[in-house]
Amino acid sequence: MALDLDRWHADGVFILTHYDAAMEAPASPASPAPIKNRLSIGHFLLWMTVSGLVLAAFRGLSRDMVEEGDLNAQDALYVWLQRLLLVAAAPVYGVAFSGLCLALWRLMTRRPAFPSQPGHWLLLVIAVVGLWAGIEWSIQWKNANAIVSRGLVALAGLTFLTVKAAMQIRRPRRWLLVFGLAACGCLVIAVVFLSQRADSPGTTVPLGLLGVSVVASSCMGALVCGILDLASDHKYDAFHWAGLAALAAVATHPLAAWLIWVTAGR
Repeated sequence: MALDLDRWHADGVFILTHYDAAMEAPASPASPAPIKNRLSIGHFLLWMTVSGLVLAAFRGLSRDMVEEGDLNAQDALYVWLQRLLLVAAAPVYGVAFSGLCLALWRLMTRRPAFPSQPGHWLLLVIAVVGLWAGIEWSIQWKNANAIVSRGLVALAGLTFLTVKAAMQIRRPRRWLLVFGLAACGCLVIAVVFLSQRADSPGTTVPLGLLGVSVVASSCMGALVCGILDLASDHKYDAFHWAGLAALAAVATHPLAAWLIWVTAGR
């Protein structure tokens, strides 16, 4: 009997000791570990597929850009350079549309790891702008009222994305300023579109210049933030840097088009 009491005493001490240790230890998280955005072969295949589709769309849309036939050397050079620019731009918009597909997939599967970094949101913004421009290009910018309506829808989407990004990205604060500026610029341009729809063009020019200037400033600020991110202690994934690279390429697209225009002597 004495041996049983001693054994129970020892077991009780053992249980109480491990109970206290378990109570003092930090509780294990109930939710699973956050999903990390790591590049995989599937991401590269998605990018290549979407880039091919974008290139095919560019080829189809560029057929109506000029009428091929008996072109002189100057016009032939211009057409060739324009097509070369479209080929170079296809992978850029391909990575943006791939980011949009990834975001929609994560939304449907309720896996909130994307978008979560500044570059992720830049991919989505570029994708929306690309869709807007592609739709207008495909119908050759016809029907001014319809252009204004579609522009308002696109601006609403851009404002939502930039506001959402500004609310989610708390640190570093420089990105909060960038997306805040972009949201303000989109709102100003939306007011211009609404004024145009209401047949009050008196305020469209100054407001339009203001909105475009604010959006351009936010784009330049994003590029500066990307440079600062290189020296930052914060860890960014490959999709963040892909978004910054896509933004830099899209920002240089008008400059490249202008150089082609000048080179061809148009």
